[in-house]
Amino acid sequence: MALMKTQGTAIQPILLLVRWQAACHDCHGQKPDECVQDDLLATIGFFVQETDTQISISHEVWVRDGTFRHITHIPLCLIQELLVLNVARVDPQGCA
Repeated sequence: MALMKTQGTAIQPILLLVRWQAACHDCHGQKPDECVQDDLLATIGFFVQETDTQISISHEVWVRDGTFRHITHIPLCLIQELLVLNVARVDPQGCA
């Protein structure tokens, strides 16, 4: 997929929207045929990595060192749509 971008020597974070088919979940105490299996999820996060079987995105990035927290691993075979989101800088108005 080649999602990493560099600007000079710094790697720029890439924001993704991934729509994917949820694996069987919400099965606490239920029989397998009672599980919810047809749910579509929308997950937004920072691209971390891609392997042969999954894509990983993070919901938080430490600004001080660029490390990721709260990483979600999504199997490639379950992805319905993957969008790279463009981000525009907005100047905060500050506190009054």
